[in-house]
Amino acid sequence: MSRDTPIEPERRVVTVLYADIVGSTDIISKLDPDDAADFLDPAINKIIRSIHNFGGTVARVQGDGVKAVFGATRTQEDHALRAAMAGLEMVEALKTASLIPGIPRAALRVGMHSGYVIVRWQHNDMGGGLDTVGSTAHVAAKIEQIVPPNGVAMSETTANLLPGDAELVPLAETNISQDGNDLKVFEINSITSPHDAIKTDRYDVHSLIGRDEELKYLKSLFDTDMQNLRSSTCIIGEAGIGKSKLVREASLYAVKKNIRVELVGGISIYKDTPFFVLKSLANKLLRVNVKTPGAAKPLPITGLPLSEREQVGLERLISIEQGSIANWDIPVDDKRKAIQAAISEVVAKVASDSPLVLLVEDVHDVDFESIQCLKHIVAQCMQLPFSLILTTRPQATELASTILNSKVILRPLSPVDSRRLIERELSSSSAIEVEKETETAIADILQRADGLPLALHEFSKLLKVQRTAGTKLNQMPLALEPLLHQKFDALTSKTGDFVQFASALGNRFNTVQLQDILGWSDEKFQAAVSESVDKSIFTQLENDVLGFAHQLYQEICYDSMVRSRKREIHQQIYESLSVSKDGHMSSAVSHGPQILAYHAQEAGRLELALDHLWHACSQAIATSGIRTAQRLYHRAEFICDQIGEEAATRKVKFASLVFDALHQLAAHHEILHVFQDARARDFEGLSDNEEVLIRANIATIEWISGNPDEAYIEAKKAIELAEKFDYLPLTTFASFAIANLEHSRGEIRKCVDRLTKTSAYFKGQNAALRFGQTITLPGVISRAFASWYAVDLGDIKLAIDLETKARKIAEHENHGYSKTLCDLALGYRLYRTGESERGAEVLSRAYATCIEESFYGIAPMTAAWAGAALLDSDQVERAEAILKQELELDHISSVRNSGRYYIFSSQAKLLAKTGKLDSAYRVHQKALKAAMDTNDPVSLAYAHVEKADLLRQMKKQKREVVAELETGLNLARECEMSLLVEYCESVLSD
Repeated sequence: MSRDTPIEPERRVVTVLYADIVGSTDIISKLDPDDAADFLDPAINKIIRSIHNFGGTVARVQGDGVKAVFGATRTQEDHALRAAMAGLEMVEALKTASLIPGIPRAALRVGMHSGYVIVRWQHNDMGGGLDTVGSTAHVAAKIEQIVPPNGVAMSETTANLLPGDAELVPLAETNISQDGNDLKVFEINSITSPHDAIKTDRYDVHSLIGRDEELKYLKSLFDTDMQNLRSSTCIIGEAGIGKSKLVREASLYAVKKNIRVELVGGISIYKDTPFFVLKSLANKLLRVNVKTPGAAKPLPITGLPLSEREQVGLERLISIEQGSIANWDIPVDDKRKAIQAAISEVVAKVASDSPLVLLVEDVHDVDFESIQCLKHIVAQCMQLPFSLILTTRPQATELASTILNSKVILRPLSPVDSRRLIERELSSSSAIEVEKETETAIADILQRADGLPLALHEFSKLLKVQRTAGTKLNQMPLALEPLLHQKFDALTSKTGDFVQFASALGNRFNTVQLQDILGWSDEKFQAAVSESVDKSIFTQLENDVLGFAHQLYQEICYDSMVRSRKREIHQQIYESLSVSKDGHMSSAVSHGPQILAYHAQEAGRLELALDHLWHACSQAIATSGIRTAQRLYHRAEFICDQIGEEAATRKVKFASLVFDALHQLAAHHEILHVFQDARARDFEGLSDNEEVLIRANIATIEWISGNPDEAYIEAKKAIELAEKFDYLPLTTFASFAIANLEHSRGEIRKCVDRLTKTSAYFKGQNAALRFGQTITLPGVISRAFASWYAVDLGDIKLAIDLETKARKIAEHENHGYSKTLCDLALGYRLYRTGESERGAEVLSRAYATCIEESFYGIAPMTAAWAGAALLDSDQVERAEAILKQELELDHISSVRNSGRYYIFSSQAKLLAKTGKLDSAYRVHQKALKAAMDTNDPVSLAYAHVEKADLLRQMKKQKREVVAELETGLNLARECEMSLLVEYCESVLSD
């Protein structure tokens, strides 16, 4: 691509470099314009030449300064290295430039920073040019301003992207502020090639994970008899798969076996520099120091059967002078033959003296002449104790196959090995402390990295830097993006469009659907499919279904598009999916309202997206998809916030729609503020019916959250307003809310009568009626709650009748949540009436369902009753397991009504059962406090009686025991709790 060719806007990871001539303003102010040009032009030309030498793009020349971008129009995995080398070269070039009489020598400051930018073509009156948008360029400019004359400085971000070692010096403790965080800045003095040497003190402090078989094979090449050393092997794998890590680990084993290992490798900067890799190899084999000119001379080449021409070729190859081979005045073929023969003799000489392993990394970036010479070396040296090991990406396998006689193909790591790698990376991090959040973070990394070792490593590093456990890692690591992005650069423009549309559809897509969206002919579409599959971007999953070969390919392709391009694509997808071929709207079921909502939202059509989300939420709730309903609600809430205040009413309606789902997930706090906002606005834009529903919802949330007084006020207003209308749904919702609060206030009979009366509406043909989009069946939930409240009242016959009718409806509808409510009612009755063993089995099964189906709203109560029943039937280990699980899940932090009391109560019983009476007493005090905090006389009655039992076990004084029993008895009488009254009277009489 020409540097003057306009480009489409794209989001990329780049390194931005600023170079500025020091003091030029003062110098130029004293010069004639012609003399100023004579001063500036040669210096600017040298700067530009250095930028171009290393593949950078000049974005702007303004007076005495130059802005350059590396990785702008084509992906450069080593953009940071290129920028650093260009900076060092341009500073050196100006230092050695000839002086202009009467004008001081130009000094240069160079600063650079790496990060995401939007690369685009900026049009102006002179035609236009490359431009970058984003903070990366501004940070680079700040760095340049603090660099000393003839200095090159970079941010810590850029330094971390250098593939080799570099001599870095902190720049006067100066930090640059970025996003409110300080960014360290370093002056760079020199750079070492990433293929400079094997570090015998270990390449990595960690052992290799998941490559046992491959490592075993490579180690077998270095057996003591050296017979296996006569081989050439190629390690093949995609970028980031861990090729270098594997071969360097194997090379350490070779070093321990007294085998000489020499490491060289291709560097993309020098891929078109003839003999570059051979020069590095020759210098290492002959131990020539090329870092410091003049510090070391080539060793005498003796004992080698070299012709005069081969001798000259070798000397020119290892010369520290640039261009010594190019200036050798003989035919090109003769140069190649002479150098090949000379290097082969050197390798043969070294291998004859001591077994030799030549490790050549990144063959895909090795220059052609060096590749040809490696072939020659293999042909000449295979009878010696010599082994050649190459690493390459799949696209260069054919080239490498002309050299090798065996190959090892690296695949992604298994989920087990991937997890081991993540845990190793996180083991030293103080950022991950909460087990649940750790699991969330690890699951996210595992899914996105999909077994790619570099991705696993980089995402783990990013998590440690963020210092926030459980944070979703939406950011793509800077080191990873260019490495994977390079796959897309080689695509034709049409295939590039095809891949972009595919990325907007997700990680996998239907090819027939995509062809309809694009409107392409079969020939054109199949050409794009073939090209993208051949280049390993997609894999065939099943008939008419393709998937990205790696999830990160999809992410990177999608994220590289600017917002306007994304909107254009999503708009085209939405129109295709929502309109059938005959021009009519397709049904929501056809493509799914969630999909239509997503594409409408990404196309910027927010009102339309909300309409589809409403249908999607309704579908999710109708099928008991409570997790899906929660996710959809969050999407709707986000869109409403984008639209503005006029969407407040819609947000309230969405919250009402998903209230039942969030209630079951114990996530009710997520929507309380929405309902409170509606109340503060005096229910503006809402009907009287909706006001009743919202007040009932507020009451229920406040009750669950442990605020019964506030809850009762709202429930009363809801029932008073509902009674003005002859509309069963309103009466049902309001009655259920106030009945729960009546029970919490100790008005159990009033509560049971209200729920029994309400449930009477749901019989016969109306038994399974639902009102609106609710996950629960009103006929079941009213009877189930009334059943266990009736047990507290001591009316066991009524409890049995209500539970039986509720179960009949639940079984007929095959409704999971309703069945669980029935099990909870049955188990509670069995536990309270002395059938603890049967009750324990029913409640344990119900709790398992709560966890499996995410019924977290009733989980604390179910776990507590299951634990208590298990303890009463002497199943201590099972009780301990259930209570431990529930405490770790910590639902009681949001469910703070009687469920909180029951959990602490059962935990205290467990401790007492195992003889830890003091601990049991302390925990029971928490139970007592939980009941007192919510002013719940029913729970308080049970709590005082249980405390009396505990005091008796602790052999406390009789008067303390009696006082607690009498307090419990009085409360039980006030609440008409006949079973508890009988128990207290019986114990007191003894």
